[in-house]
Amino acid sequence: MKKILLPTDFSEHSRKAIAYALNIFGETVYPGEVEFILLAAHDVMARPTQTVPTYIYSFPILPEEIMVNIEKELKDVAAGFRKAYPDLQIRERVVLGRPVPSILEAALEETASLIVIGTKGLSGLDRMILGSVASGVVEKASCPVLAVPENAVLLKPPSVVLATDFQNLQDLNVLKPLRDIVKAINPQFLLLHIYSEKSRIPIDRDIMNRTLRSYFNTEYYSYYFMEHDDPIEGMEEFLNDYKEGILALVAKERNFLERLFHRSVTKQMLIHSDVPVFVLNPVDTVSEKERPKAEKAAS
Repeated sequence: MKKILLPTDFSEHSRKAIAYALNIFGETVYPGEVEFILLAAHDVMARPTQTVPTYIYSFPILPEEIMVNIEKELKDVAAGFRKAYPDLQIRERVVLGRPVPSILEAALEETASLIVIGTKGLSGLDRMILGSVASGVVEKASCPVLAVPENAVLLKPPSVVLATDFQNLQDLNVLKPLRDIVKAINPQFLLLHIYSEKSRIPIDRDIMNRTLRSYFNTEYYSYYFMEHDDPIEGMEEFLNDYKEGILALVAKERNFLERLFHRSVTKQMLIHSDVPVFVLNPVDTVSEKERPKAEKAAS
């Protein structure tokens, strides 16, 4: 059975991400095949007087009392979702520690197939990624991560865009979670490749395109190749009007992602704030003894 980890800080945007995961994956993509784990992480080192950031709760009381409060609130949240989704398996878990390493370590311990995490407020992929808990989770996770904005529509995504520069995409297993969505929902599928005149890739675009068409095996497959001096700016222009569905990126294409994630937040929005971003990390299948500590991975 698959396990999907759902970090929560009890905010509205984290509740929205949970509902999105239950609706899309529990009822459509993996019905009867998935357990959802609601995870609340508390940083016991946070100062009681400081401003409370996302995923951190600070109270001027003892850690034991904090745990009791968090466990009670998490049970209430889980009970609400069990009532709304009675056919799904949902359990809760509370951990002490800094949010990012706690989420990463829990994903390893649970052998999670996917992490679904909520993002709030400022729109555009740059603003979602930089300076947030989602940033560390996306960068270091041992499994795919779906980042769901607070205004995401809970309906089945009508379209999926896979943006790729074709680097390190020879192993198609990393795309399986995306293929599962395409197979279950049958959305419009678009392969997006924007390249510069100077770019060099180790595989012919047409061959890779035919390979991906066969891999996803959907009648609604289409592709778009566009030359642009700056592929990231070209992607911004292309996605400026993209307001529905899911945008998927392959985490193994590090150079592409690093350029994407480190653009100035003053630049034109990359995507509409309602669009979930699916970062396809390969699932870690290494044994527990051989795994590096999640704490080190997040540092």
